[in-house]
Amino acid sequence: MRKSTLKVGIILFLFIFGVPLTGFPLNTAKISLIIITPLVLLNIRSRRALWRIIYSKASICVVLCIVFLVIYSAWWPTILGTGDFRLSYIYFIMLIERYLGAVLVISYASKFDIKIDGYIKIIIYVLIVQSAIILLMFLSEEVRTLLWSLNGRSDLKDISERYGSIRALGFAGGVTYTMSVILSCGVILISFHGAKFGKRYWHVPAAVLLVFAMLFSGRTGWLGVAIAIGLFFLVNGYERLFRSISSVILKFTPLLLVSLSIGYNYLPQQVVNTIQNDLIPFAFEIFINLYSTGQLTASSLEATQEMYFPITEWTFWFGDARWKSLPGASYRHYRLTDSGYMHHVLFYGALGSIVFYGFYIFVFIRTAVVGGKMWGGRFFAMTMSLMIYFFVVQWKGDILALSSMNTKLIFILFAIVTLAYCRHRTAR
Repeated sequence: MRKSTLKVGIILFLFIFGVPLTGFPLNTAKISLIIITPLVLLNIRSRRALWRIIYSKASICVVLCIVFLVIYSAWWPTILGTGDFRLSYIYFIMLIERYLGAVLVISYASKFDIKIDGYIKIIIYVLIVQSAIILLMFLSEEVRTLLWSLNGRSDLKDISERYGSIRALGFAGGVTYTMSVILSCGVILISFHGAKFGKRYWHVPAAVLLVFAMLFSGRTGWLGVAIAIGLFFLVNGYERLFRSISSVILKFTPLLLVSLSIGYNYLPQQVVNTIQNDLIPFAFEIFINLYSTGQLTASSLEATQEMYFPITEWTFWFGDARWKSLPGASYRHYRLTDSGYMHHVLFYGALGSIVFYGFYIFVFIRTAVVGGKMWGGRFFAMTMSLMIYFFVVQWKGDILALSSMNTKLIFILFAIVTLAYCRHRTAR
């Protein structure tokens, strides 16, 4: 592995996962930005890349949109007298840490002259490292205890005990639903990388590792895996997909069977029992229900459906300007819902939601169209697949506003495309 890949990979890991550190006021995302900011400003190539991205029309549009959301989500609670400025703060962090942070990271990486192939590989490597950490935490109580002690979140042990020690694994700020989504995004990136640059020896093992680690985080990731398979089929056709699946089955099924056999014989009995009694029923609940009842359902999906309920016409159009629960409530979100679409409608109604989702549609389509012009239809298909995925999972949880790691991934891809396009135009 090249030193440049390692350096950028470490910065990306710290930035994307934003681990809160015990006894330290800053998370790893902020620390990484403090480290690279002077490096960007002191390096001519990085500094030029930073100005190119920031002063591009697309970047200016993104900044103006987020600034508008910051102002609007502060103005509306002021008008209605609720004093709930939590969402405005979230948008402020989105602008300063997530978007401008992504721009800084890509500006720093630009001095290494990394191509799109390299960027996608580094992002995949970062997700592979997180997946390995998740598996190590599951297998080793010592590793789990150590990383929990370093992580500044105080609720990890409670989450783990609630789910039979199979969740709250990973070294990140978000270790459940949002982790499941970003790991499955890694499978989508692998699907694109294999289709665009040819199948590599590490693609299948990497995808298997990501999927296995994803099972400990949440079941939503199964949708991302399905989209990854659909993307590969779309850009390569049925025949190549069939050949690839057949090759995987022939090459890796014996290895998988041997690994399972060794695992069940040498793993501690407690770990085996946890896999049988907790992990399999949790991760494969939707398939178990499909087999036993003929319905594609899961308990989390049913719980999400209950978080969508009738509201007044005023609330539908304009919202109640409330994000947090009322004082003394047992649930942290207003009206006991954390489902993405409902959450935003309750705050600023359909009109504000149109602005918010329109902003993300612009970011995705701009990334897809411009990237597609430079790197072909496969990049366009990958980005649009990510957009569909994020907008679908938004139904369950507020990925687009609350998930720092997933929105950073979006902005990183946007910054990569914006910089590449600026350079392409200058070269002409």
